[in-house]
Amino acid sequence: MPPTSSGTLVSDDTPLELQLEVYVNGPSSALIATFRQTPDGSLLIEPEQLKNVGIKPAREAARDNGWIDVNRLSGVNVTYDKEDQIVRFNAQENKRAARVIDAQSGEEVASEEEDDKPKAKSNFGRLVNYTIYDASGGQVGMI
Repeated sequence: MPPTSSGTLVSDDTPLELQLEVYVNGPSSALIATFRQTPDGSLLIEPEQLKNVGIKPAREAARDNGWIDVNRLSGVNVTYDKEDQIVRFNAQENKRAARVIDAQSGEEVASEEEDDKPKAKSNFGRLVNYTIYDASGGQVGMI
């Protein structure tokens, strides 16, 4: 059995817990996420953490325990760099999760599902567009 980082032995069927820096479509997200690597090499992540790093969790990629198998995400390519402890996601735009930032605090807040977002309201308004002409001493021109 391989030793863990704490030096204790784990069984061959126990997933290895990893803390990996996440890159999404090129640049670093400046976030570290917790992944589990299964004995067969699959990387798993909790749905909320996946959403926090900018990727939408897909139900079809969920395992029985609720964790998402990132290799089963359609429209998303995943590369794990073991040496640098980095996971890179290349995702189609429709597979990316929205990130909401509170403008007052500058901190990121939990993003809302598409259906929960407030709808834009329309109302009557007024637009005034005008030009003023000036005439004095025989000259006419725009002000």
